[in-house]
Order: sequence, then C-alpha cells, then structure tokens
Amino acid sequence: MKKTLRTLTVLCSVFFAASGLSAQTPQTTYESLLSGYFDNDMKMKELNISVQQAEISYQKTLINNETTFQLSTGSLSMEFGNNSTSFSIRPEASLTIPDKDNLQVTVSAPVSIRNANDTTTTALNDAGITVSKNLISTTDETTAINMEKAERSLGEAYRKVASRKVAMEKEFLSSLKSLFSSRSSVLKAQSTLFDKQDAISTLKTQGYLESSSKYRSAVLAEKSAARKLEEAERSFSASLSSFAEKCGVLSSSIDLSSIEIPDEELISITDFDADSYSELESAIWNHYINGRSRANKSDWTLSANGGVGVTASTDDRTDTTTSVKAGLSATYKAWTASANVSVPFGDDSKSTSVSFSLTWKPSTVRTQDLDDKSAELTSLQEELSIEQARSSYEDTVESYETKRDNLLWQLEEQTDEVDMYKALADDMKNWYDQGYIAESEYKNAVTQYEDALAALQSTKIDFLTYNRDVQSLFIREEQ
Repeated sequence: MKKTLRTLTVLCSVFFAASGLSAQTPQTTYESLLSGYFDNDMKMKELNISVQQAEISYQKTLINNETTFQLSTGSLSMEFGNNSTSFSIRPEASLTIPDKDNLQVTVSAPVSIRNANDTTTTALNDAGITVSKNLISTTDETTAINMEKAERSLGEAYRKVASRKVAMEKEFLSSLKSLFSSRSSVLKAQSTLFDKQDAISTLKTQGYLESSSKYRSAVLAEKSAARKLEEAERSFSASLSSFAEKCGVLSSSIDLSSIEIPDEELISITDFDADSYSELESAIWNHYINGRSRANKSDWTLSANGGVGVTASTDDRTDTTTSVKAGLSATYKAWTASANVSVPFGDDSKSTSVSFSLTWKPSTVRTQDLDDKSAELTSLQEELSIEQARSSYEDTVESYETKRDNLLWQLEEQTDEVDMYKALADDMKNWYDQGYIAESEYKNAVTQYEDALAALQSTKIDFLTYNRDVQSLFIREEQ
C-alpha cells in the first residue's frame, strides 16, 4: 500500500512538472483559490458600491419621512425716502410631522419698522400661529408604503451581493471542473500512449523487424499518441494559467492532486419553504405592495387649518387686532370645495369674513374610472404571475430532485470505480515488482486510477454546484 502511494506521488510530481508546476512553490488550497477568485471579481466591487448607495437612499427616505423643523427669515426689504426709512421682515418657523396626518404648525411674525420725522413706528402685521392637518387622507399610509419600499430596495441590494457570491462560486466551480476535465484528457492521452508502447514491445517480443510494415505502423501510432498527449498537456497548461490568473496566484502554485474538494451532502429543494422561492416571493411581494398602493387611493380627502393672528402697532392711532382663522378643504372625485372664516377681535372697524369656493371637473370622474379598471387588470396580471411562479416552482422541484437522485447514483458508482482501480493498481504494482508485467502496463493502471480519482473530484464539484444552484433559487434569512 505504502509503495503504491509513493509511486503515485512520484508519477504525479513528474506529470505536473511537465505542465510547468514546481514542487518548491507553496501549494494553494481550495479555500485560498476561492478567496482569490472573489477578491479579483470587479462585479462584486460594483455591487458593494451599489449597497452603499442603497444605504444612502434609505437614510434619505428616513429623513424625508421624519419630523422636520424649518426656520426662515422670510422676505426682507428696506425702503429709503427723503424724510423716512422703512424696514420689514417676515421671520417664520414651522414644524411638520408627516406620520401624524401631515400635521404642520407654523409660527410667523411679520415686523415692519418705519422712521419718519424722527419718529419710529413698529408694527406687527398678522403675526401668529397656524395649525393645519389632514383629517381624511392617505398620507400616513403613503408614508408607510414608501418606507417599506425603501427597506425592500435596501434588502434587494444586499441580496444581489449574496447572489453574486453564489454565482461567483458557481463560476469558480465550473472553471475548476473544466480544469479537472482537461487533466483527465491528459491522463487518457497518457494511457493511450502507454498502450501504443505496449504494442511495440509486444511486436518486438513476437520477432517483428523494425522495417516491417506492422512495426512501422505501430511506431507511427505511438508518435501520434505522443503528439496528442503533448497537445492535451499544452491545453491543460493554458487552462491552468487562465484559472490561476482569475484566482490571483501563480499557476505553479496549483496542484490539482492536492486540492481537497469540500465534501457536502446534497441538500433537497423540498427542505426550503415554497414561499421563499425567489420568483414566487417576488411575485407575492409585488402584488402585496401594489395592492396596498391601490387600496390607499380614496375618493375623499379632507383637511383643516386654523390659527390666531395679531396686528398691532406702536402708533397710538392703530388698535391691536386679534383674528381667529379657520378653514376646511375637501375633494370628492370631480368636486373640490373650500371654506374659510376669519373673526376679528379688538377692532370694531373690521368685520367677520367668510369665503367659499367650489370646483367641478367632470373629466376627472372618467379618468378615475379608467384608472380603476386598469388597476383591476394589473391586479389580475399580478395574480397570474403568482400562479405562474407556483407552477415554475413545482417544475423546478421535480427537475432538481431528479438531478439529485442522479448525482447520488453517480457518486456511488464512481466511488466503487475508484476502489476497483485502486485495487487493480495495487495488484499491478505487486506483479510489476515480481517481473510479471511491463512497466508501461503498471503505469497504465496507475493512470486509470488517477483518472477515476479525477472523475470523483468532478462529481464532488457537481455536488457543490448543485447545492449552490438550489440555494440561489430561494430567498434565505441571511439575505
């Protein structure tokens, strides 16, 4: 057993040396190659930037929907006359709370100062406080919907990063499997060359002259096999260099015979919740959020405002006047109505004022009816998308369960083959040591064993690829 392993090691060293590998170069592992593959992916770097942009967008949405405070100097003006100078300013402060039916409180203090003939007069012109609020509106629900959309956008940005990692690993596995396949081609070509060399040895034993046509044909066949082996080795070397570059390492640091492919049990697609199936989850989400938006539309809106205003002056001829103001504004389909009232106190010369307006736009009803019909059709389309996604899920489950069964069968068969070829290689080693068989026959058995090992490694890669394929079909909690 130990002799066989030593012989295999020597043969592998010779083989990889011919492919441009150096035994003195530190060898890489599966994990280090995968890490290097990730580090050299430009798409991942772009997605990480997109996540940062999504974070900024989300923070802006939070800011736009939180309580805001604003200060303003208002319009500032100055007038200069021959005997007078006047100055006016309208400072204002406002507080808005969007999630409280768009509640807004505004405090303003319009001030004017006039100096004429060495007399200064200061006046307030309708200074006071105003409060406005939506009584019947969709503002709160709209704010909640916008917040949920912003959270969804941020979550999707992170999902794209997670999906890219899975896609990258699948690309890595595909490249690694191609490399094993290329190496297998080398081993097969090597085995063919050994067969041709055995044929020549047999002809020599049978007494054929080198000038005979049969012997010369055998030599040509050996040269053809040697050329094909060289072609396979050159192809493998090129593939190895390309793979190494993607992983950010030297090709001389990669020894396929020492790379241990992680052993993973095959997951079952039925272990995942059907509603987390990516296509289905997306269809359900779209129907849900769009349904909320459609339900949030209302024929009625009603808002109210009220406040107190003060007008006063240091001029004794002007009385201080306090006015109480209130207003209502309502819309219903094509109708818009508003009413305002102002009641003064402290100045008998001013009277209560009432204003009212009514607007009718009949085309609004028609367009709203069309919008409602369009919304119904859109909802039906979304429901169909959900059904199609469910059907797609069922087909996918059937397909992947079949793949899973085939892979499990394939692993069992190839494991048996590896055991058989290993036993054969061990027997051939004993027979070769006893002089019963030629060296080329023993080498051929070792090559067949290596080829079986490479096939088993490829199946392990198929296991990993299958698991990543299944995982990529679902929205997982860590995403």
